Amino acid sequence: MWNKLHVATGFVLLLAIMGPVPAAGQPQSPEQGVVYLRLPDGGCGAGIVVAVREKDVLILTAYHNLERSPEEVVSQLPVQFSRADPTIVPADRHDQWTDSSLDLALLVVVRQQVPPAVTPVRFGSLDDVQQGSNIFAVGHQPTRGQWLLDSGHIIQPIGTDITFAGRLVDRGFSGGPVLAQDGSVIGMTIEATEDHVGYARSVDTIRLFLRGAGLAAILGPQAATGGRPRPAQPQPGEGGSDAFEQGFAAYRSGDFPQALRAFQQATAAGNVWAMVFLGRMYDDGKIGIRKDPQQARDWYEKAADAGNVTAMGNLATLYKDEFDDYGRAFQWWEKAASTGDPEAMNMVGRFYEEGWGGSRLNSPNYKKAREWFEKAAAAGNSSAMNNLGMLYYEGHRGATPQDFQQSADWLKKAADKGNATAMLNLGSIYEDLKEYQQAREWYEKAAAAGDKDAPKRLDKLVRKSS
Repeated sequence: MWNKLHVATGFVLLLAIMGPVPAAGQPQSPEQGVVYLRLPDGGCGAGIVVAVREKDVLILTAYHNLERSPEEVVSQLPVQFSRADPTIVPADRHDQWTDSSLDLALLVVVRQQVPPAVTPVRFGSLDDVQQGSNIFAVGHQPTRGQWLLDSGHIIQPIGTDITFAGRLVDRGFSGGPVLAQDGSVIGMTIEATEDHVGYARSVDTIRLFLRGAGLAAILGPQAATGGRPRPAQPQPGEGGSDAFEQGFAAYRSGDFPQALRAFQQATAAGNVWAMVFLGRMYDDGKIGIRKDPQQARDWYEKAADAGNVTAMGNLATLYKDEFDDYGRAFQWWEKAASTGDPEAMNMVGRFYEEGWGGSRLNSPNYKKAREWFEKAAAAGNSSAMNNLGMLYYEGHRGATPQDFQQSADWLKKAADKGNATAMLNLGSIYEDLKEYQQAREWYEKAAAAGDKDAPKRLDKLVRKSS
């Protein structure tokens, strides 16, 4: 994610920070129906509010979140219902509503202990999603913050599980929802790899689990059938799906030579996601696989030509970083953005802002940059919100007037989504104003969210203001 970083300027700024405003094409709030769990091993996880009843509230989470060790399962977890209210209450495991084989469990919280505004999530259907569809995931990270909203794509045919590629998703997303573009829940994250590939139980599987617990009614009319049947025939780009699944399993376990062989077999049958992963392996230089930008480019191009948006973004990044070809990088970001991908739209804005793009674009175009940032921000991209905030802070004649209130609003929206660079920028702006306490608070938030520059800024501020 590309964020613009503020450099201190000495401008005078009135910061009247306001709360986030929901944008079109994204969930209204990552907090809606999602809880924060403190796990037995000291980590964090998530849960989904599935029912608010007269005497209790039911929370669905991953069974393994209850495990202190493979031999010990706790009977209670501390739960927090919102970012604004730090109150922690106990959630009890219900022994009759657990299934270790599906890695699903229900927790029960006494209704009187739950904030009045808590509402259950809205479960959706798998009818409108398939391999390649854009999705969102919600979860928590110890360093980046709580209630993070990640965007990604489904990378395998949907069945019992949903496999998706994100940008943030990791262990702290376990038990959190996977959302369709309309904000409805289509799955729950169970596991994630260090490469930010997530695995989720599909809403069909969740329906079957709740029906077995005698709770199907809370999911609505589709609960009676357990959801729609999955297509028996491969979807476009799914040829060689067996070989891809073997390769993906090997990739997930770290057996990269075996993954390479299986992915090569899958690509021979036309599997597009196998092309993406082959490109990624040559791009990254995975253990046992020599880094080869040319091979990576070739595989990404095949997948991108087949319409894979992830491949388009990877190819654009490769052209810029490895081949120093900004013109082709810009072309691929534009093509990805034309599909509605939020990060691609943000990147097109960045290229216009910086004047990157070879002969087509050799000087900044701030008006175009603002337009693309606005599109990406409307789709929920926090980097674009940060970049919009900085455009309004700087002001560019004929493109974006200098508007400190707009700047503050956009930076706060980005920060509320866990964007560490936006937190750092707010700290820097407050420091410009000599509002040192506010600056310190934002630097501390940025440091807690994992920004590497924030501790240095904070240390410098403390010495300057003491």
